[in-house]
Amino acid sequence: MNDKMTITYQNDDGYAGGKRPFHMTVYKDDFDGTTDSDLEDQLFEVIREDYLDNHCSLYSENLSEFLKWVREP
Repeated sequence: MNDKMTITYQNDDGYAGGKRPFHMTVYKDDFDGTTDSDLEDQLFEVIREDYLDNHCSLYSENLSEFLKWVREP
């Protein structure tokens, strides 16, 4: 029996353009749900964590303006 599987997922950000699939490996031992719904919730939590940890970088283009604005009396 194979205890690992490659999952393919994509970010649906609403912008048109080419597909951007991401791949990750999951292990059967990491899931303990008793219903399909539990297992689906666990999988999407793992996908969310993988995306945020490996594929997502947030930044502000106007950070200096924000800092100036927020400190104004």
